[in-house]
Amino acid sequence: MGELISNNINQLLSEWPPGGVLTSQYLGHRGYSRQQLQNYLKAGWIERIGVGAYKKARDPVGWSGALFALQDQLDLPVYIGGKNALELLGKGQYLKLGQRNLAFYGPRKVQLPVWFQRYEWSTKISYQQSSLFEESRGKFGSKDVGYTSIEEGGYKVVISAAERAILEYLDGLPLNGSYQEAIELMENLTSLRPFIMQHLLEICRSLKVKRLFLHFADKVHHPWFKRLQIEKVSLGIGKRVVFKPGRLDRKYQITVPKESREK
Repeated sequence: MGELISNNINQLLSEWPPGGVLTSQYLGHRGYSRQQLQNYLKAGWIERIGVGAYKKARDPVGWSGALFALQDQLDLPVYIGGKNALELLGKGQYLKLGQRNLAFYGPRKVQLPVWFQRYEWSTKISYQQSSLFEESRGKFGSKDVGYTSIEEGGYKVVISAAERAILEYLDGLPLNGSYQEAIELMENLTSLRPFIMQHLLEICRSLKVKRLFLHFADKVHHPWFKRLQIEKVSLGIGKRVVFKPGRLDRKYQITVPKESREK
């Protein structure tokens, strides 16, 4: 029996990804019982980071290993979006990895597990439940548009593609960003895919976000902007006050800072 336990833990530790979180659900599917996990805990081979989640003893875990667990083991549609996604894609110019606060996004009614919420991660992580788009509430599906995968910390994780990320960033204006920063981010987006951008604009629920995007895109004049079919994007009616004090952009019916130049 002792030899069997030794073989099991050796196999588990050899397969455990560095800096990774393994959930009890995942380990159960791999054939490890609760009693086995209790034995491994008592022996000091593994450590519990919260109810239903473990790490290798003395192995620091990071956000990418945790996000991989949420996405790959628990099938949660949680991802990095907004400005953080743009930075990870090399489209931002402000903070380097390890110096930023990270924003995880997910649909409304999708809750992060308690172990994730309570663990003290080395990087401050906030969670934003978003209803910006109408999408599935389960694992990322083929109908969900505007995501991409990156390698980070040895893990392949899903984040917002640039087309989606810029809309998520604009959703936070003016509280979580600035007009000038938005201009600079948009200037970096030279290669947005018009067909993806078109689809996201059409399913975006926020009139403010759609009008802001078109305002900024119109100002920077990237070639992809001419390929958008703006007439198919519902922009609503009436004015929208975004920046105070401000002047009215008559074309898109939103207020922008007074010091911003007319197109």
